[in-house]
Amino acid sequence: MSRDVQKIDIVFTDPGATFKAGEQVSGKVQMELVMELKLKGIKLVLLGVARVHWDEKRAYTKGSSAKLSHRNMDSYLEETYTIMSKGDTLQPGRYVWPFNFRLPLYLPSTYDGQWGRVHYAAKLVLERPWKGDIEFVRNFSVLGLFDLNTDPDAKTSADNFVESEVGSGCFKSGPVQGHLAVTRRGFAIGQDVSFRARVNNKSKKKLNVRIVLSQLATFRADKQTRKSLSVIKVMVKGEVKAGEELLWDDDLKAIPTVPPTHLGGGCRTIDVKYSLTLVVSRSNSSNDVEVPVEIIIGTVPLRSISERRALSSSSSSQSQGQAQGQGQSQGKGQQSDVEGRQISEDSRPRKSQSSIK
Repeated sequence: MSRDVQKIDIVFTDPGATFKAGEQVSGKVQMELVMELKLKGIKLVLLGVARVHWDEKRAYTKGSSAKLSHRNMDSYLEETYTIMSKGDTLQPGRYVWPFNFRLPLYLPSTYDGQWGRVHYAAKLVLERPWKGDIEFVRNFSVLGLFDLNTDPDAKTSADNFVESEVGSGCFKSGPVQGHLAVTRRGFAIGQDVSFRARVNNKSKKKLNVRIVLSQLATFRADKQTRKSLSVIKVMVKGEVKAGEELLWDDDLKAIPTVPPTHLGGGCRTIDVKYSLTLVVSRSNSSNDVEVPVEIIIGTVPLRSISERRALSSSSSSQSQGQAQGQGQSQGKGQQSDVEGRQISEDSRPRKSQSSIK
């Protein structure tokens, strides 16, 4: 920070600085000067980048490193908005510049994983003549869009059956059967996940039963992949005794706010999927019986049959109305909507009433 500038900040209208893809974002740039500052211009740069990186060991050969690095980068947002285009000398005091822009619809969600991340930031650049620029960066988060109604698989049911031994080697205690089913695969953030589980414990030991919502992330670089599995939510049922069968119909309550499947807008370097898993385990044993079912998490919930019919009827009525009015619209000019794609028209710096003395 230059000694000319006492304070500088980018303040978003949303205090949490979290926005949906396609949403309008507004805020203000604030600056306090203690000395006059000569500038060529002021720019606000919006950046969105996905980065992947991991290292792996390789056999040593003369003249080469024993460590092999895999890297990948993809840019999803790089737009510059001009706040002040002409050179000017700003006097000591407080200044405020409002900004207003709209995020593209295709942006993937903000994500921070073991071997990569998707990151967004707003960078303010004060361009100075004959001196280095002054820069200030403020991060913000994006929630990518995923309309479950656009994915045919979201409406389908899914189930899985697994039969396996609990324990290993001399500690095997007998076979266990597990079955997990969901009536549909698509769920929106905040919705409950309804499931039906069955455990047939043919072993000689009592077993613990739980449902786990997990996230599988895949990172890609140099035609190689790395995967990481993280637990999002756990629901514990309890025990099923030896020789008994457990039937479990229930709901996993309220999917938390997580990046949607495929990060919403889609990301070429990082992919995210979710699964609901029935886990049957024995105390002090790492050899669990797992019955996974892949589910799809979106941001727009599935519409009911009545809602789909109403939407279809509305679209049909609009099409008929447009056809009838087509002849009347000839010769009239069209008005383009550019709101949110540029800084507010009055982008001149506004000096507040109070100034530093």
